[in-house]
Amino acid sequence: MNSRRLSVIAGACGLLLTAGTAAATTAQASQRAGYRTDTGSSVTVATYNTEYGRSADTVVAELKRIATDGADVIGLQEMGVKARRDAVRAQMIDCAGCKWAALMTDLPEQNATPILYRSATFSLQDSGTKKVSERTYVGSSGAGPSTLKAKYVNWVLLRHRATGRLMYVLNNHAVPSVQGADGGPNTKNPERLELYRQHMAGLRSLITELHATGAAVFVTGDFNVNYRRDVVLQPRVFPYHNLDQVNVAASYRRMGMPRIGTHGSGDRLIDYVHHLKRRGTPVSAQRVLTGYGSDHRPVLASYRIKR
Repeated sequence: MNSRRLSVIAGACGLLLTAGTAAATTAQASQRAGYRTDTGSSVTVATYNTEYGRSADTVVAELKRIATDGADVIGLQEMGVKARRDAVRAQMIDCAGCKWAALMTDLPEQNATPILYRSATFSLQDSGTKKVSERTYVGSSGAGPSTLKAKYVNWVLLRHRATGRLMYVLNNHAVPSVQGADGGPNTKNPERLELYRQHMAGLRSLITELHATGAAVFVTGDFNVNYRRDVVLQPRVFPYHNLDQVNVAASYRRMGMPRIGTHGSGDRLIDYVHHLKRRGTPVSAQRVLTGYGSDHRPVLASYRIKR
């Protein structure tokens, strides 16, 4: 990102915020979905790992449910199958009356983590991707293939139409099988841990760059680390410690840990919505949705948009 673009963005972030019709509509949608709402404008950010291998139409139907539950932005993982992305485009983006737009690249190894956003709520200002690790052989121990694809962090810069506020949304899917049974680093998989270190370093670097613009920053994704243990042990390689270094926190930190988990049959919280603290976007509600067919559950977090 060049210095001219950064200066333009930083200047634009000084716009005063006002609550408008779109904000009221979002608040009403949140009330219908069972959220605690606050006065003023709000934005709801969601993350969902759709689970590789499920049918395209099923995934689209679930995305529409997440939208009905009040999401304004959705970060998706495991969307590498082209048929899935084509179905989302056809049924949510390119159709007559469609209300969504997306960053949905077809470039290999970048396309599994698209970002959807309501076109009536946001206008796209910029977008990009950052490579954070290389394609690497890690062996057969652990989830996924023995050779992990290169990892990318995709991002969009959105302008909130009702307030003029600029906000970055980053989406990523971190390396699996890096957390041991006690919640600390899984030292039996050193190759995976090294890739995880690289991933977090790249993500932290990107957040630092975007922080300088003055815009709000949100980070969605499947981090493959259980927050319940990470917040206690805080290993240097894992998200809690890494993102705290750049003033970014999970919604769980402010709203508490929900009883239900986001992955599997237990209470593991490995899917996150993070936000840059003290940037006029305090988190006001969160929810883990149930009744979805993936091995993950969607997480929704709502944020108040302040001056």
